[in-house]
Amino acid sequence: MDRRGFLQAAAVTGGAVAFPRWLRADSAGGAALETQRSTLVVDGLDPSSLTVGYLDKLKAGGVDCWHTSLDDLKSFADAWSFLDANKDRIAFAGSTAEIRAAKAAGKLSVIFGWQGAEVLGDTTRSGSMLRAYYQLGLRIVGIAYNIQNSFGSGNLDPTLGLSSAGRRLVEEIHDLNILLDVGGHTGERTTLDAIEVSKGRPVICSHTNIAKIADNPRCVSDKVIDAIARTGGVIGITAISEFIKRGRKDAQLQKTPQATLDEFLDQIDYVKHQVGAEPRGLGAGLRRRPACGNGNRAQPAPVPPRNDGRLAMDLREGIREHL
Repeated sequence: MDRRGFLQAAAVTGGAVAFPRWLRADSAGGAALETQRSTLVVDGLDPSSLTVGYLDKLKAGGVDCWHTSLDDLKSFADAWSFLDANKDRIAFAGSTAEIRAAKAAGKLSVIFGWQGAEVLGDTTRSGSMLRAYYQLGLRIVGIAYNIQNSFGSGNLDPTLGLSSAGRRLVEEIHDLNILLDVGGHTGERTTLDAIEVSKGRPVICSHTNIAKIADNPRCVSDKVIDAIARTGGVIGITAISEFIKRGRKDAQLQKTPQATLDEFLDQIDYVKHQVGAEPRGLGAGLRRRPACGNGNRAQPAPVPPRNDGRLAMDLREGIREHL
């Protein structure tokens, strides 16, 4: 069975990584299942609500750690209240060591992130505000969510660069060892400026798709893919049909065609061919409510990511070399 055949036979539960019942320890897929159990599986971006029901889905899918999106102070308060109420099942993770500790204890772990920095508001106080949110658990930060803000541009303004406040923000993000998340929602010029300011620090794009396949504003160009890869960062591929199938020429379509699993895998293969195997990740972007448009999504590929989001693309041959 080849890679695509294996993936197409696998089951996916609620956007989480899962394997079908027929995978036994003595089967070809058994090695893949054992590898999944013995490594860290991180969902690179999933903005689903924190609920006990969703924890069940993540656990059933074999996910160890979940990056979820928060925003204002209330969202952090609600998240911590949920963790307190379910501390036997899920724990906050502010580091790789804490992800591993939660896994060893048989718990899920969660990472808190922002998809844009709009919450900071007043740019003159961005540093102290960012530090305060770091103390609340913030560990991943994007710059702009689709449209321009005080720090830089969103994907709808791709030619506008990072502002002076944005340059300070990028430096503050790295000073706190927060992971910078660019591309996707953040515009191209702002993304490239932020990578330049980062001076070699790893930068990621947690969830996007490929502009050469579908020239959607949410998709990233080869230039951005190359720039992120040069930092040692990761490009996470979403399983959302709108970004896989809908380009500018499709703007008038009333309904987005459902993307197939093969089309999803083509996106991951594109990154491999562009910059090699290492920078590929999975940021499925799935959630328990419509994502955008008609909510159509491709079935996410059940491939175990590494703790830094990288994928093992061949589940039968040398998988541990990639994990």
